[in-house]
Amino acid sequence: MPWTKISSNNNATWDFENNPEVEGQLLSFKENVGPNNSRVYSIKLEDGTVVDIWGATALDRDMDLVVNGSDVKIKYLGYKNNPKTNRKFKNFEVYSQPHVTCAVSTEASETNEDNSLPF
Repeated sequence: MPWTKISSNNNATWDFENNPEVEGQLLSFKENVGPNNSRVYSIKLEDGTVVDIWGATALDRDMDLVVNGSDVKIKYLGYKNNPKTNRKFKNFEVYSQPHVTCAVSTEASETNEDNSLPF
């Protein structure tokens, strides 16, 4: 019988270099991940896929204001130069809105107004 690798994190990592914008529902985030003690955000895309996004100082600062469960859109703007330190950093724009689920109305299916159906 083949072995299956078990990991607490099997989500694909989002690549902002190839896809500079991601949009979905913020499910959760983890602190102190990896050798740099970074944050990792888990976002559920519209198609149901869950992807992970590595945090960065500028991104983390904005993501602190996003509530878990909210919809979030993150745009990667590329590298920007910090005029105080003269160091480059990854720059992002973050947008958020409350998550809205589609409510399905069962009222129409519960009544048979035209009486054309046999049930």
